[in-house]
Amino acid sequence: MTSVGQQEWQASIGDCVGDYELLGKLGEGGMAVVFFAKHQQQRDLVALKLAKPEVLEVACGADMFLNEVRNASSLRHANIVPIYTSGKTVSGTPYFVMPLFEQGTLAEPLNREAFAAPARALELMIAIVRAVQFAHERLVLHCDLKPDNILIDAADAPHVSDFGLARVIGSAGAAAAAGIVGGASDWMSPEQRAQVWSERSAREAPAMLTASSDVFSLGVMLRWLVDPHPRSRRARRTAWELGAIAGKAAEPEPERRYQSAAQMASELERARDGYPIEAERNMPLRRAAKWMRRHRLLTAAGVQLLLLLLYFALVPLAVLHEVRDTIRQRNEFAARAQAGAVMNELRTFTEQIEALAARREVRALVNHPDVYVAPPALPERLGGFDSIAVFQLDGTVRARTRPPTNAYASRNFSFRDYWRTLEQLQGRAPRTPPRGYVSRVFRAKPDGRLFIGFTAPLFDEDDKPIGVVLGSTLARSTFGAVQMNCTGEGDCMTALLGSRDRDGPDEPMPYKVNVLAEPGLADGEDRTLDIPTSTRICAALACVPRARDQLALPVSRPALIVEAYRDPVTNRSSIAATAPVGGTGLVVLVATPDSAADALASRMVDRMKALLWIPLAPGLLLLGVLALTLRWRRRIG
Repeated sequence: MTSVGQQEWQASIGDCVGDYELLGKLGEGGMAVVFFAKHQQQRDLVALKLAKPEVLEVACGADMFLNEVRNASSLRHANIVPIYTSGKTVSGTPYFVMPLFEQGTLAEPLNREAFAAPARALELMIAIVRAVQFAHERLVLHCDLKPDNILIDAADAPHVSDFGLARVIGSAGAAAAAGIVGGASDWMSPEQRAQVWSERSAREAPAMLTASSDVFSLGVMLRWLVDPHPRSRRARRTAWELGAIAGKAAEPEPERRYQSAAQMASELERARDGYPIEAERNMPLRRAAKWMRRHRLLTAAGVQLLLLLLYFALVPLAVLHEVRDTIRQRNEFAARAQAGAVMNELRTFTEQIEALAARREVRALVNHPDVYVAPPALPERLGGFDSIAVFQLDGTVRARTRPPTNAYASRNFSFRDYWRTLEQLQGRAPRTPPRGYVSRVFRAKPDGRLFIGFTAPLFDEDDKPIGVVLGSTLARSTFGAVQMNCTGEGDCMTALLGSRDRDGPDEPMPYKVNVLAEPGLADGEDRTLDIPTSTRICAALACVPRARDQLALPVSRPALIVEAYRDPVTNRSSIAATAPVGGTGLVVLVATPDSAADALASRMVDRMKALLWIPLAPGLLLLGVLALTLRWRRRIG
């Protein structure tokens, strides 16, 4: 290759080319040498680009050098290097004069470092891409975009240079090969590299180039420029956006790239202005975050409003939850306490019926001749029982205090649940005292009222079972010594629940739970709970009596809280807690109606007034900071 010093015309420092004196060599490229020069009269400092003789020796070499002059001269843009003048030396070597950019090219390490920050790279690339777009709009493809062809002026503005390989876009939007094909392979698009290979090998038709070829080079340049490890969060966000834009611009397939420099520039400007780019189309969180950054005052006002709305929505709910939780705990404690008191009363009744079964004169009533005649051996009233009856072993009633006023349709009652007392005889040790059994609540045939039954087996002198003795008492709001209402603070109510016995041998056992005792119910009257509530209570607390160990201390189990208990007596909605009465199948329920909310409303209002500063403070602080920031920006702007 012939050097500049070996040309027929020796270009050296101090020589004159046209009206310019050469002061020094700035650089050398594939087609030309660039000199530092000054105008002989005006003394302006410029850069003078002189074609190499070996380029002129190649076919179309001079045309290619003059192609740069024609293209650059036709593109008047702030970020495209202009051509001041052009001509030929006395030896016929073409040259042209352009502005001097003392900071050099973007490829120089100091310039690359200066623009490596994502924000600066973004502004730089917007200017470069807009300049390339300007050239495309005037039907010129650059075809050699790389950092070495981006000159930086004293104000850090970029200028696109070196249009020597530029092509003219035809009416179909593509440019075919014309003249010498070249360029740096690291920056060329795949289709441009293929064109270089095809023209060098002459084995296939050259590929057609479009604006997306320059877009590819711009994408590679953007990827090369951006610092991959920014420190601040904003810089990392911008770097991600630039990486996404560079990735799409440098797609290997032309149809997947931005189809014009204008599209790429628009994406870069959206990233700069805080608008979502195409890669964020399916990222709603990033799009929302960008919207909030663009509308900071509106976002701050919205945050303040949201805080107030949340405050007035959540604080009442929090207070309500706190109060309801207090009600649940109080009702659960009361239900357990009342269940213990009821079990003590049941134990007293059971002990009395067990003692009665041990008496000889009571056992003898198994052979009593007529149930409609009161036997002297049974007292009129015994320990709170409303009636006492004796049955023989087959279930036939033989004797009864207060003889029935109506005739029994059948005197056999072996279908009753209280007959399960005989189940306790299995495995009984000889001569052990009989154990009592608390049965399901049953509806008495003579008067139709509900009774709780207590039974114990009867034995003869040989310790053989001969019958059963039954003591029954009405289910009432005052059950023994236990009053069926709440004591202490609050408007609450206590009820006794239990499953009812069937009324005849051919009937199925009822599966619902009855309210047996509650203020507002007459003695012996009942109400039935709905099926879902009955099912929940029976599944959690076992509302069917056990045959053995009914009155033992209950195994601790989680309390059953019924949040929306609908009382069948008063039809009020309540928060209810339930507790089992040992293994008797009876359940104590303590309920606080929802209407007891006066204290809750008062507490809620007081709490909200006291804590109103919590949602107001952060929102007002944010608005103040944003207002001061905008005022400061206006002042320095």
